Amino acid sequence: SSPSPANDSGTLEVTYHPSQTGVRSIVDFVTSITSQPVQAWDSMSYQMKQKKIEARRQHEITAWRDQLLFATAFALPVFVTSMILMKIPASHSYLRRIAFFGINREELVCWALATPVQFISGGRFYRES
Repeated sequence: SSPSPANDSGTLEVTYHPSQTGVRSIVDFVTSITSQPVQAWDSMSYQMKQKKIEARRQHEITAWRDQLLFATAFALPVFVTSMILMKIPASHSYLRRIAFFGINREELVCWALATPVQFISGGRFYRES
């Protein structure tokens, strides 16, 4: 039997197998047998959108975590060099020696370690601003 509401408008729920037919075919068939405008919603489309949103969210979380680990891997040696090694007399005298052009070794090490963090981890903020 075919469903036909009393006022010629209503909701029809159709379950189908995607390998045998598609939403467009069903909508075309229903449109051909009724004079009413037909609106169709695919319940799977909402679920697929949610899955895509969740996948994008997980990708972004992973990207942020990777950038944090990268920045931390470079920031910790800068901290150790600047705050701890400079308090030890032997390493202080070594790091304060001029490497070249008036730049001491401490500044050179900190610059070399901070530059990748500035442009690789910070690059996201430069691109998004």
